[in-house]
Amino acid sequence: MKKFRYRFASLENVRGLELDNLRMELRGAQQNLEEALDQQQKLLGELEQSYDEIARLRASRGVALLQESLGSYTSLLKRRLQDQAGLIEKRRNELEQVQQLVSEKHQETRVLEKHRERQFGAYLQEMERDMQRELDETAGNGSRGSD
Repeated sequence: MKKFRYRFASLENVRGLELDNLRMELRGAQQNLEEALDQQQKLLGELEQSYDEIARLRASRGVALLQESLGSYTSLLKRRLQDQAGLIEKRRNELEQVQQLVSEKHQETRVLEKHRERQFGAYLQEMERDMQRELDETAGNGSRGSD
């Protein structure tokens, strides 16, 4: 009895490895996005503290220089938040691209799996026909010998 050999097995293995690598890349992209979002939250917290400090200084009315420098710091925080928002958008786009690649690669591997299943089904049918043919030949030879 011949052994089943799938002629695209090496391609299937390569696709599987590529899919694994893309999944790792996807996890990295998700982590990058989470880090960027965490940084944004930190900056928002600093900005909120800055606003609180400015409000407190305005209430005390005598600390113009400190209030001015705090205003500059607040402006800097706003710019950093804008930059961070751009970075977050970039990370989201990267994540979407990697998700798309994972989806496409998964589809490719699924097609190969389906093909393997069909080939294996055909192999089993062929083996069944061969076994039936052998049984028929054996039965035919056995009945001739008793005639």
